[in-house]
Amino acid sequence: WLEAHPTSNLYVRQLPIPGIHTKWIDSRRRTLITDLLQRIRGSARGPDFHAECGLRQPPHRIRMRVLCPMLRQQLGGLEDIEAPLDQLSTLSLRPRRVLIVENLETGLALPELTETVAFMKLGLGVGILAQLRWLQGAPAVHYWGDLDTHGFACLDRARNALPRARSILMDEATLLAHRPLWVREAEPYRGPELLQLAAAERRVYEGLRDQTWGQAVRLEQERIGWQYALH
Repeated sequence: WLEAHPTSNLYVRQLPIPGIHTKWIDSRRRTLITDLLQRIRGSARGPDFHAECGLRQPPHRIRMRVLCPMLRQQLGGLEDIEAPLDQLSTLSLRPRRVLIVENLETGLALPELTETVAFMKLGLGVGILAQLRWLQGAPAVHYWGDLDTHGFACLDRARNALPRARSILMDEATLLAHRPLWVREAEPYRGPELLQLAAAERRVYEGLRDQTWGQAVRLEQERIGWQYALH
């Protein structure tokens, strides 16, 4: 069907293929489908499943909370927003502070903060915030991630997108103060070298990577005492 309809521009769940439920085409099988289609066509255009299959990719959605009542007035009172990137990019907000948190629950728990917007649950996709031009003028940008090797990889990408980003609660003192709440990082970061870390951040990252404080140490940001975090 994909060979016969190379530019259908349909979403995956719209494919009218007899005998194939579109849930079968999940993330585990997409590389296989792409490889097979490239073999049939005798092409090698890269691993992009949607491009190879001529399918429409769902828009990248971003979850944002507007923590400032005055800024919410500019959005008709909306406080918790999830929208496609291209729609968020049309906003004319002018926050003085941007807070990026790695995990959803932490973002949902944040209190009201004057002139502040918060982004959550972006993970290694945090670099996409570079496309929101109205963020570039914010005087203060803070990143708060998990204290593990992947958390520092996310911080590195955040700083590539927003060079003024400063980390919070990703220091050695915070890590050691919460020793009873450590868990194990199942698969430490193995990607490219992290070039955007400050000296103090690099020391903690390398300590985690080199198992200075124990084997595969991880402190999830949600486990940090909330009063400690708010202070």
